Amino acid sequence: MSMSMNFRESVKLLEIDEDRWDDMFVVGDVHGCLNELERLLEHAPVTDDDLVLFAGDLVRKGPESNGVVQRVSSSNNMFSVMGNNEWKVLNGRAHLDDLSEASVEWMSDLPHVITFGSNAVVHGGINYTMDLEDHTPLTFMNTRSPEGGGYNGTLWYEQYEGSTKVFCGHTVHDGVYLDENSACLDTGCVYGGALSLLRVSDERVFDVSTDEHLKRDRDNIVRTENGQYFD
Repeated sequence: MSMSMNFRESVKLLEIDEDRWDDMFVVGDVHGCLNELERLLEHAPVTDDDLVLFAGDLVRKGPESNGVVQRVSSSNNMFSVMGNNEWKVLNGRAHLDDLSEASVEWMSDLPHVITFGSNAVVHGGINYTMDLEDHTPLTFMNTRSPEGGGYNGTLWYEQYEGSTKVFCGHTVHDGVYLDENSACLDTGCVYGGALSLLRVSDERVFDVSTDEHLKRDRDNIVRTENGQYFD
């Protein structure tokens, strides 16, 4: 599928002028892990003149969802796409007692796609079996295996060959997965893995680990033997 920058009217788009920023970074799923996010931002060479984009799922499962939302929403150089977990909260499928009214309002305005240059950030992925113009917000948020269920079947990036590089979260990997057309950044922080950040300019990965985690079946964690991984 050759990816052009045309979207349905229902898809919220944020277009970033990359020339405004010294460097650009993309962060995987935080899931309420505020301590790990703060540690990651201290560990990585991020300055106020750099742009930090999040691949969604800032909330749920971890201990401090509201703190994560406040940290990102109060920063002039940080933006996020909407993940399926933000969508679940906004649509009453899930409830978080600690979320403030301001946090919920901020989440409701999140874009489904962020573009910069020839790159795009979405939460889930691209469905290679359909045109981009036919993608709904839920397609961008939930795509994992277009022709399978969950972690069964071909993962979207194994078949995607668009001209736009797509950065995503959503699918848990044991390390950041990188290829010519995609970057998958959910390394399972809330499941005892790591919170990972990718510097776009040289594809260097910075990460921090955690000892606190939820249990997760190993079959639902993608191994990255064929990907690149930087300690």
